[in-house]
Amino acid sequence: MKHALRLAVILLCLAPLQRGRAAENATTAYSDPHYGFALRYPSNASIATDGHADGQLDMTGTAAVVVTPNLDAFKGTNLGEASVSVGVSNDPAVVAACAAGSPAQGEKAAGTSTIGGVKFSRFTFEDAAVGNRYASTIYRAVQTGRCYEIVEFIHWAVFENFSPGTVTKFDPIKIQTQLHAITRSFGFKPSAT
Repeated sequence: MKHALRLAVILLCLAPLQRGRAAENATTAYSDPHYGFALRYPSNASIATDGHADGQLDMTGTAAVVVTPNLDAFKGTNLGEASVSVGVSNDPAVVAACAAGSPAQGEKAAGTSTIGGVKFSRFTFEDAAVGNRYASTIYRAVQTGRCYEIVEFIHWAVFENFSPGTVTKFDPIKIQTQLHAITRSFGFKPSAT
């Protein structure tokens, strides 16, 4: 009887934690009606679908969607911004370059990844400016005559530029895992394949 009572108390105490984790891990579906792809993103993230030029998309140039995760968990760190952008182009020169699997200027080839059942060429890119660092993982594939480009982007400030004790170093694995989960959810809708 004592053990059953203890177990019940433990389960009651864990219930709010489980609800909190479920809310933290909740995702929302995004389905692009024009380009025939879908993905999932954290429900507390923001998305932009206005087709604006995106500096992260070296080959396609214009974003179909940009997902920006909520960075509240990184407040007080040197992380500046993070996003996943999806660009699509049917320009013949872009499609040819995309199909060739060659890196864009400054990128390093990093093998391939299968996302949504399609083999994507994978690249990495790192850059630095005064007091800032930038890192991207880029995925490109041709599907239905279009180049699809997915970019996981992270920007942070150099930790040494801050006064001691004012910020902490962000956890790169934590944000990379969040961005990669969005990328791994990407898939083509049946009409686009």
